[in-house]
Amino acid sequence: LIVESAPSRLDVLMRWLARAGVALFFIEIGAEKFGEDSSWIRVFDRIGPGQWFRYFTAVLQVGGALLVLVPRGLVS
Repeated sequence: LIVESAPSRLDVLMRWLARAGVALFFIEIGAEKFGEDSSWIRVFDRIGPGQWFRYFTAVLQVGGALLVLVPRGLVS
């Protein structure tokens, strides 16, 4: 029989700080893609699929960032 101890407050805080950092990074990069004068416009013109793909990737990045903040027990 293995008994796991409850994580300390510091462990929980460090885990949430890491999640928040990753989420903020992806939200920032995704939000940049929505700008009308964004440098991402040229990037997506160059790769070909069009500007709809820029918006699509921005939505995926921001949505994924928000999902990082959802506690694991709520998803399963």
